Amino acid sequence: MNIPKFIFLLIVIVMTWLLIVMGIAKWYGWDKELPSTSNKEVFKDH
Repeated sequence: MNIPKFIFLLIVIVMTWLLIVMGIAKWYGWDKELPSTSNKEVFKDH
């Protein structure tokens, strides 16, 4: 069993899911209703 490979795959899946959710939220304009400005600032830094 390759534990590190499994963890890496899990991280990739979570990151992809977050990107899809953020994309859908921006598409429908949900980001205007959510108080997540601090999270956006973190993403802009990276």
